[in-house]
Amino acid sequence: MPLPSRHERGYSLVELLLVLAIMGILAGLGVSMLGNRAGSGVRGLTDTLEGCLAEAHRATSASGRDMSIVTWGTWDPAAPLALAYGDAALTNVQIQTTAQGLMASPVILANPATLPYSQTVAVPFSFSSRGTTDPVLRSAHIALANSGDWGTAMQALASGQQNQDITTVTPFGAGQIFNGVVTDANNLFSAAGAVNQTLISGFTRRFTTPFIIEIVAQAPNGLVLAGGAMGLLVVQANGNSIYKFYNPGVLHGDGKWRRI
Repeated sequence: MPLPSRHERGYSLVELLLVLAIMGILAGLGVSMLGNRAGSGVRGLTDTLEGCLAEAHRATSASGRDMSIVTWGTWDPAAPLALAYGDAALTNVQIQTTAQGLMASPVILANPATLPYSQTVAVPFSFSSRGTTDPVLRSAHIALANSGDWGTAMQALASGQQNQDITTVTPFGAGQIFNGVVTDANNLFSAAGAVNQTLISGFTRRFTTPFIIEIVAQAPNGLVLAGGAMGLLVVQANGNSIYKFYNPGVLHGDGKWRRI
C-alpha cells in the first residue's frame, strides 16, 4: 500500500514544539514592546517638560526680566493640560487667557500680534494624552496634585513587588537637599484644572520656589499602572537647575530610581 502523504500524516511532535517555541518568543517580544512603550512614554513626557522649563529659563536670561510659569487644565481633551510662561508683570489670568487664545485660533497663530500680550507669552506645552491616537504618548500622563496617581503607581503588585519609594533614595532622604520636596503642595500641576504659578527671577536667573512635576505610566484605558514607569522633575528654591529622575517600574524593570 502507498505511504500516506505528508498532509495526511499531520505534523510531527518536533514541528509542533518548534511552532510553540516561536509563539512563545513572539509573545515575549510583544510584552517587552508594551513595557518599552510605557517606559518610552514616561521618558518622552519627562524630557518634553524639562525642555519647556529650560525654554522659560532661557527666555528669562535673554530678557533680563522676571518670568512667570503658569500651569492649568486636566487630561480632558476639552481642557488639556497646559504650561505657558510670560512676563511676570502680567497676572496669571492674563498669561492663561493669552495662551488659550494662541492655542485656539489659526488666525491668531498666523498673526499673534492681534492678541493682547502675545508678544510676551509663549505656550511650550499643551497636551491631552487621552486626546491623541499616538500609542506611546497615550502611555503616560502628568500626575496632578491630590489626584492620587503617584500613590497608585507606587502600589504593590499581587507578587509583592513594588516601585522603590523615592523618599528612600539619595538625595531625597532625611537631611538631604530634596528631603520632603515630593509633596502635593509642591506639584506644579494643580488638581481640578486650577491655575498654578512659579517665578524665575530675571536678576538671579533662578527659580524662586521649589516645585516638582510627576509623570506616571498609564494603560490604554487611561488608568494609572501600579508598578509602572515613573518620572520626576525637581527644582530647588533659589536654584537654576532642573533635576530629572526616572524609574522603569517593576512591571518591566527593576523598579529602582536613577537620575538621568
